[in-house]
Amino acid sequence: MNLGRSILRPYWAPGSGPGQGHLAQSTRIQEWENGVKALRLYWHCLDLGQQEEEETRNWLDELRQLLAQPPTQADLCVSNVPSDISEVFDMELRRCPITPQPMERYLDAIITKLGHSYSDLWKWTPLLVRCLEDSPIALAAKKENPLAEWGIALGLWAVVYAMNNKYIIWHESLHLYTAEDCYCRENPEGPTTCELPGCIMQYAPCEGKVAPWPFLCRKNLDHVRSYRPFA
Repeated sequence: MNLGRSILRPYWAPGSGPGQGHLAQSTRIQEWENGVKALRLYWHCLDLGQQEEEETRNWLDELRQLLAQPPTQADLCVSNVPSDISEVFDMELRRCPITPQPMERYLDAIITKLGHSYSDLWKWTPLLVRCLEDSPIALAAKKENPLAEWGIALGLWAVVYAMNNKYIIWHESLHLYTAEDCYCRENPEGPTTCELPGCIMQYAPCEGKVAPWPFLCRKNLDHVRSYRPFA
């Protein structure tokens, strides 16, 4: 589920900042033009056990391996949120207000607040959070969009609260690289709105409904392949 407010922000290399960003950005542009399609993704589990953390790590690594294959041939680098700030990060996520205010604004404020605690790289890298369905951040997502039954993508954030379904994690992760939903909001459970019935960007992707790789329709393959990790 993507609310369509994705804003690509500048990429700064580790240890750099706005004053040094032109060099980092030009380097990334050169890498991209030379065919090194490097994507980055941070992930974090909120109030989940070791089994769920291991699942998340394995499922994102599986997505990484799939994206490395044709037709995308993208290099996805996956990392969990640095351990030295995970505790305070959890505390901020648990405070997410269940109000009509845009959820993305609150999440971005967390990054701004914690900015002194980690490299500038994280500020501009997509971030996936996995949590329980009754977590404040999940309740806020469902209040903002009633169709977001399993997860939501907002700009550089993805939040997943569906358990035992790697396809939801992949679906929301792909939104972070500009993939779009392939279902009709008026009839989300109906056929996909693209040419691929098993497209992973359908409303409720799961085992048996998602096609084998490549499970993206032509439009979304183009989106992912043309994604650039900077504005």
